[in-house]
Amino acid sequence: MRTLILLIFFCNSALAITESQKVTSVYDPNFDIDSNVANFSQSVDIASDFAVVGNPFRNTQNPYMHPNVYVYKKNDSDVWDIFQKLIPSDQSSKPSTFGSAVAISNNNNKSIAVFDSCGSDLQVPYNNCRSAIYIFEMNADGFWEEAQKISPSENDPNWYGLCFSCGISLAIHGNTFVIGNKLEENKNEIVGGLLIFERALSGVWNKTQTIYGPAGQSDTFFPWDIDIHNNKIIASNTLDSENLSRSGAVYFYEKDGSFWYESQTIKPNDSYQYQYFGESISLSDTNIFVGDKGYGKSHTPSLSNLPPVPGSAYVFSLNKEDLSWYQSQKIFAPATYAHNAFGASVSVSNNAAVITAAYPRLQNDPLNFGYGYAHLYLKDETGIWREREILTASNDTNPGFGETAAILGSDIIIGHDRKIENNIHWWGAAYFYNSNQLVTSVPAMGGIGLLALGLSMLGLGAVRLRKK
Repeated sequence: MRTLILLIFFCNSALAITESQKVTSVYDPNFDIDSNVANFSQSVDIASDFAVVGNPFRNTQNPYMHPNVYVYKKNDSDVWDIFQKLIPSDQSSKPSTFGSAVAISNNNNKSIAVFDSCGSDLQVPYNNCRSAIYIFEMNADGFWEEAQKISPSENDPNWYGLCFSCGISLAIHGNTFVIGNKLEENKNEIVGGLLIFERALSGVWNKTQTIYGPAGQSDTFFPWDIDIHNNKIIASNTLDSENLSRSGAVYFYEKDGSFWYESQTIKPNDSYQYQYFGESISLSDTNIFVGDKGYGKSHTPSLSNLPPVPGSAYVFSLNKEDLSWYQSQKIFAPATYAHNAFGASVSVSNNAAVITAAYPRLQNDPLNFGYGYAHLYLKDETGIWREREILTASNDTNPGFGETAAILGSDIIIGHDRKIENNIHWWGAAYFYNSNQLVTSVPAMGGIGLLALGLSMLGLGAVRLRKK
């Protein structure tokens, strides 16, 4: 008689997920290190088997190397190869920051949006140039080519992207593309706005609507961050003061026919003064993640009389009955963090989420920044998000790992645009992580999920379900 013993693991063991690859900008020995920094991975995004990484060469004054965007494609061995480098058709010797923000769509054309601020840190455009969004789309041969250039009209203020209070943010999903502009004006008042574009059957992207930020507030950072998923948009304003001074808020928008409207303002249950809620946001079908990294931001007023906050991430879930969002969980920073850490960047894909701490101050050394970390969370069958892995960069030498992040299915990309490479500060690098055990379409810690994980650990086959 033969006996079959089935082992099911009910422990909270770590996933077999490790750094699979580090990529960085191609180095040129003639590079002028005194006036250039690459800032590779200042912005990252991922869709299907493609990833895009911005390489803006910020602060360029004598640009021997032009900014560009790297497109990577994952091969059958789960290795990410350089597939193409994107440059604007009108690239010249003028300094620019093409690639300071990037986004890639899941539509058939794999549309890629790239921001070029065409300006300096002092918000002064070079040679009266106009900032622009470049749209690249995949052609019949499977390569991207520039399809459209979108710039503000001559009567509108220019777009700037290299200061914390005036940046442009991008989000794209399907055939809808959103520009977040903190300097958008309405009735001669800077309130910020969302510029919404839709792709016509002809392939042309047309602006269909502008959603303005809240008026009447003394200061605003709307939108600090944005995200789009299906027919839903979220945008944050870290300086929202409707209830408490600079406590922050996230606005949720839905689409009715061809019109987008705000249906809910989202705030945490424990709002407090100078919280700056909405530092980073991410949206899926059933969850919204909001990062709140705590005090220590450059725009924070004097808070010497307030205790430091180590940061946290809030999870909001969709009520399936009335389709409203409610706070379902608050994820606290690890006990080792002192402040200015947890929640710098968040990204969610189905039942998996990444929360980063790019510049953590640790309890054992609160005066200095520690190296960055990325925390992987999986949602269990009860709906609770639990930490399953801490991701780090191998041989890291300086803080900043986790400034940007994106997750899709079993693939994770983490940006570190200040990574020291070739003895150059702020050269930058991006890190890919992959785990075939990362099951995101079923409950992560129960039933089939545990069985799949156990079988994979036993060597009886890798389980990989991908869905965006």
